[in-house]
Amino acid sequence: MSDGPGAARIRAVVVDDAVLLREGLARVLDEAGIDVVGQHADA
Repeated sequence: MSDGPGAARIRAVVVDDAVLLREGLARVLDEAGIDVVGQHADA
């Protein structure tokens, strides 16, 4: 990803019933430089 001036960060919301999957995916995305702005269980 580009970190230069004016570069926009990607934001994501993670939705899944499986808590471990949801939290794990959020961590992987965060480590990749993607802002996880929310998590929610599938309704």
